[in-house]
This record gives sequence, C-alpha cells and structure tokens, in this order.
Amino acid sequence: MTTFVRRIAPLCVVLGLSGCASAPATDRSVPATVRLAVDNRTDYTWQIVVAPTGGGAPQTARVPPRGTFELALAGGDYAITQTMLMAGGASPSTRRLTAHFESGESYRWPLATLLSAGSQAAAREIVRP
Repeated sequence: MTTFVRRIAPLCVVLGLSGCASAPATDRSVPATVRLAVDNRTDYTWQIVVAPTGGGAPQTARVPPRGTFELALAGGDYAITQTMLMAGGASPSTRRLTAHFESGESYRWPLATLLSAGSQAAAREIVRP
C-alpha cells in the first residue's frame, strides 16, 4: 500500500496545483461604461441629447431646475445637443457640441448661464474627467 501511495501522491499534487496556475476568467463581452453626471445650476429646465457619432440610438435627458441627471454611455465620440427650455413660450436656446468620453471614466457637466449662481466657476469645468 505504501508503494501505491508513493506513486499516486505526486500525481495528486500535480493535478491539485494545476488549478492554481490558471488565469481567472473575465467577462470581456461587457464594455466599460462612462458615467456622465449633468448638473443643472440654473432656474431653467434643460433637455440634453447625447448621440454616438458613429451611429446608434441617442439618449435624451430632461434635467429640472437645480437638478442633476446621470447617463451611462459607452466610451467614444458623441454629438451633444443641449437646449435650455424657456418658460412662457419663448424660443429655446440650443447649443451643439462634440465630446469624447473614455471608457471607465466619470464626468461631471455643470450647466450654467451667465446669470446663474456660480456660473464663472462652472464655465471653467465643462465636461472634464
């Protein structure tokens, strides 16, 4: 019986340790996302449309006065339309821009007008990681 144990023991050790040398499995099918927090520092409602420049469905967010809204996006290039919705039927104010967001990053985007409280600080912070 001791001969059997001596012959089988090395095989058990080799088989037992082989699992330790393998790399852990990772799920590469789930892309890293971008977190974009839109912070409305005005007394107006804003509508934000974020569309991938390479095609795909746009995401639309309606941000209430002094409110925040978060979007989860895939990393890449985007065309953004921001519209300040005016009360009383006045024509809305619209601005179009492009932005590149890196996967796995978080961004804060303060919306402000010249008359908003803290607007000078917000003007220096537009879309940065």
